[in-house]
Amino acid sequence: AIGFTIMGVLEAVHSPVTSPGVWVPIVAGIASGAAFVVAERHVRAPLIPQGFFAEPVRRASNVLAAFGMAVFTSYPFTMTLYAQNVLGYTPLDVGLMMLPLVGSLGLGLLIGARVLRTRTLKEVAMVTGLVSGAGLLWTSLIQTDSTYFADILPGMALFGLAIGLAMPMLTNGSLYGTTPGNSSLASAIQTAAQQAGGAIGLAVLAATATAVTVRLLDGGTSVPAAATAGYVVALRIGAGLSLASTLVAALILPAVRASDSDATAGVQP
Repeated sequence: AIGFTIMGVLEAVHSPVTSPGVWVPIVAGIASGAAFVVAERHVRAPLIPQGFFAEPVRRASNVLAAFGMAVFTSYPFTMTLYAQNVLGYTPLDVGLMMLPLVGSLGLGLLIGARVLRTRTLKEVAMVTGLVSGAGLLWTSLIQTDSTYFADILPGMALFGLAIGLAMPMLTNGSLYGTTPGNSSLASAIQTAAQQAGGAIGLAVLAATATAVTVRLLDGGTSVPAAATAGYVVALRIGAGLSLASTLVAALILPAVRASDSDATAGVQP
């Protein structure tokens, strides 16, 4: 289902939405997913029991995991292309450029694990969505002549901090209320949600950035300016997804603490 959907999204870069090469794979992906759900409801031993997603904390946490991974997967992809294709960075330069992302993510993990002792999952999720969105919006101000310390580093630090803050919250939320008998299933579902979100998110953002760049090139815009415009659109879509995750958390994630669930005791700080 995911593969069909990604195929259709990528084809949309070169073909109109009404083209069979676009809508047929997308429809096939939706149909495949629906067929899986129907089949699961009619077998004696389903991979995912019907009542598993009845727990609202787990359900919301997996939705947020998909949102988060869609953005997190796309960010280094977009910034690597921008740094190399527009700013002229070497692969080594790009690797060094990304080091603060790793550092801020690690700091976010440490803070996030401690914050969960006193704050609800909802509060942490809403804050991380806002901080992530702010970091991506800052980064989306890049131009063809941007500098690293003024235009890239601040947004990168905010984004990495937000992702680190989110990880303990998502892990606790995805395992909330589980038992020794289904905790491994909960972990697998979280992984699947992250992989699906990352794959589809990267496909959508990369396809959108490419489409914007191609359109501008056809209009006579220079290659660096056209490429930068595409990357900016991708970053702003990512910011929109981050801010949307804040709304999702506010609407559907219950205000519970990780300590409220016995099953998450093993992953608490």
